[in-house]
This record gives sequence, structure tokens and C-alpha cells, in this order.
Amino acid sequence: MNVFLKFCFYHYFLPIIFIAAIVIPVALKQYNLPEPVLENAYRNEITSYNWVNTLDSVNGFILGASTLRYGLSASRLKTNDSLWVNFSMDARDPLVCYLLLKQYYASKKPSVILFGLDPWIFSKRYYINEEKIMYLDLNAHETYSFLKLDKSVFFTKFRKLFDLYLSGNKKIKNDDSFTVPQDYGSVKLTEKAKNFDEIHNDWFEINKFHWSEIEFEYLLRIKDFCHKNNVKLVFIISPKRKDFRVWSETAFKHEHQEWWNKINDVIGGEYIIGKYSILDAQNQDSVFVEAFHLNKNGQKEFSVFVRNSLKSPGVITRDYSIF
Repeated sequence: MNVFLKFCFYHYFLPIIFIAAIVIPVALKQYNLPEPVLENAYRNEITSYNWVNTLDSVNGFILGASTLRYGLSASRLKTNDSLWVNFSMDARDPLVCYLLLKQYYASKKPSVILFGLDPWIFSKRYYINEEKIMYLDLNAHETYSFLKLDKSVFFTKFRKLFDLYLSGNKKIKNDDSFTVPQDYGSVKLTEKAKNFDEIHNDWFEINKFHWSEIEFEYLLRIKDFCHKNNVKLVFIISPKRKDFRVWSETAFKHEHQEWWNKINDVIGGEYIIGKYSILDAQNQDSVFVEAFHLNKNGQKEFSVFVRNSLKSPGVITRDYSIF
């Protein structure tokens, strides 16, 4: 028995302790993520939109996360012969939106940019849904807290650090696919409405994770880019199902207020369209698939609303209510 224990000690316990002594201190640190490093990490995602370069005339870009991917129809925003392109994607954040804007603006020169605002995307908790390079922005406390969401966070941070800073740039896949997707990137959800307990989840957990300064920084870069190029920038608050709106307005009042104050610090005075309650008067199952995403009918109604509202959008102020 003693021989077996000694064998385990020398062959398993000591190596594990040795590895942990190296990985944990490195993984607990918070690292700077300069734009070239981030651009390389997302290069494959950025080049997957090379089909945009085949389009003749583009009037506007739609940038955002899933709420605009499913919430706005590029075709229904179309005016005359000018097209809209929907760059929105599930869990897409301001960082990637900025990289997409920088990549494709020069060739298409859109006159209008629509950008979707969803508060939870600005929390570091949301890194669980994004490219794992974002884990390097977690400090020691946040990294420990992240174990609840991803038990591999320590090794993931260590591996990402090694890949990106020690082993050079990763190989970049050139996307040669130029097939233009249906509705220019917009997607229609046709599933039946469903209810689930997810509406009561805390998507922020600000007591464990801070707001992501990186996301606010790239939101500012989007604003500055549009101003520099004289592009009309309009921020969009997409509708949310009424039960979620009522719940979150009370349960996460502090988080929304804190987020909105930060939004005003960064993009106060910019144009804005929409709020959570836009479709409250509708039968909720007729326009929503679930709490956060519109179905095909809801997309149609919200697209018409946005198209009409572009003539006279509101302005972001601290008194503006997103509810």
C-alpha cells in the first residue's frame, strides 16, 4: 500500500502541484488586449463576410447581437435600389462590430449605421458566449468567479496567452465563399413561442464581474469612426417580451441604470430608436419566439417601425427610458 501511495505521489500529485503552480498565477492576471491581437483572433469571423464586397450599392450596415440578427430584416429596410447588410450575430459585441465596420466600410461607404444596444453584452459575464481570448480581460476575482460558468477558465486563459503572445499568430483561414445569404444576413425565426425560466436569470452578476471597459472603448470607437466619416449613426433598442420587461425593470433596475449612465458617458447625444415595450400592445406569442427574440412577424413589424423612425430618431439622454 505504501509503495502504491508513493507511486501516486511522485507520478501524479507532484506533477499536478507543479503544473498548478505555473498555470494558476499566470491565469489569475488580467492582460491588455491591443487591437492587432484582437483583430487576429477574430480574423476568420471578419473574413466570413467577404460576400459583402460583391454587392454594388449598400445604403446601411446593421451591427449588433442576436436581437438585431432576428429582429431586423435587411430587405424591409431597403429604400429604392440601395441595400442593407446585416452584420449582426448571436453574442456579437461592440469589439467585433467595430472590426467589421473598419473592414467593410471603405469598399461600400454606407450612409447609415444601425447599432443594437443590449445591456448584458457589456458585462464581463457575457464573455462566456464570446471568443475565449476575452478571458484574458478577467482579473483574479473575476477568474475565480468564472469557474461557475466555465471550469476550464484557468487553463483556457493560460492556453490563450501562450497561443497569442508566445507562439505567434494563429493561422488565418481565408474565406473564399462569396455566396450572398438570404436577406443579406438577417434571419427569420419561425418556431412556435416558448416560455422558460431563463427570463429570471441574472445576465449581469455585477457583484462578481465588472462592466467590460473593452466593450465601452470599442463602442466609443464606433461613434468616432462614424463621426470622422460623416456617417449617420443610430442606436437601436430592440423589443423584449412583456413578461421579461416587467421582471427586469424591477429585478435589474440598478444594473440597467448603471449601464445607461455609462452609455451616456460614452455616446450621450447620439441618435436612438426603440425601447423594450415597443410591441407590448401585440399578442406576445404572435411576435416573439421567446423573451429576447422576435419571430418572423415581430421582425416585420419592428423593421417597419425602424424604417419609419429613421426620419426622426430620438436622442440618447439620461432621461431616456429603454423600457
